[in-house]
Amino acid sequence: ELGIKPGSQLVSVFDESVVTVVLDSRRIEFRGQPTSLTAAALLVAGENGRNWTAIQGPAYWKFEGRTLADLRAYGDEE
Repeated sequence: ELGIKPGSQLVSVFDESVVTVVLDSRRIEFRGQPTSLTAAALLVAGENGRNWTAIQGPAYWKFEGRTLADLRAYGDEE
């Protein structure tokens, strides 16, 4: 949907050493397992001291320095 190709890497907003790989338009590979952006973001948030029960995954993963939420909302405007 955002033009991010399978195999591209996404970086966590919480910890830039945490990287995941895009599998397709709906799934990522996180720590060797296919999952969603939201599930992986919630896990990383918890590991970084946030005891959240819900999260919007695209707001917490970056591609080329911009969150997926920003890319969705603003595209190439920035």
